[in-house]
Amino acid sequence: KNSLLVKGHKFHMRVYLHIANINPKIAFLVPKFLIRLASSEYNPDSTDGSVHISNMNLSKRLQTEEETLMSQEELQTYMFENGFALDAEWMENLVVPQLRQLFAHICNAIKVPQDLNSRFEFLGADVLLLDNFQIQLIEINRAPALHGQPIEMREKIMDNVAKIMTQVIVDKKRSTEEIEFDWFLPVIDESLDDDRKFFDLLDSTCLL
Repeated sequence: KNSLLVKGHKFHMRVYLHIANINPKIAFLVPKFLIRLASSEYNPDSTDGSVHISNMNLSKRLQTEEETLMSQEELQTYMFENGFALDAEWMENLVVPQLRQLFAHICNAIKVPQDLNSRFEFLGADVLLLDNFQIQLIEINRAPALHGQPIEMREKIMDNVAKIMTQVIVDKKRSTEEIEFDWFLPVIDESLDDDRKFFDLLDSTCLL
């Protein structure tokens, strides 16, 4: 009930995580998100799925896919211009740091067999934004679709993935400090291994 709304609609952000290597752990956040709105205006008493669910399959069935897509820039501008956010750069300053911490913990939680030297993953996380601008993880998909993104964005994502993987597989680079990357944001932070900090993060991000 405390979800942030856009024009009266619930929404979620599709956020991509690139795990370039699993042992040692090397992972990056794609700093460009796709916003999906629910097809119908929010009503907490409604039992209609189109009010509460903002996924692609439902919007396709209802033929509302185009109307329920929003860019990251449009969301950022809407929240600032309508007084929901006091900082014009609230996405970069409030949300992205939470996402980097969240994904760092997800990666650090992966138990890796000692004989497994590498593992490539490209994941799509659906994240809810609450009215206090805290994030809440809904789910993580192992085979996320990219077709909702503009073609130039898809090409940029794949170019960055290829550049990073070449350095990991061919050049045998084993840390984000060694790897050259143009756009992605590294998410692994060794300082987050402490259990107390982990539970502090759970509280601060409302992680499910």
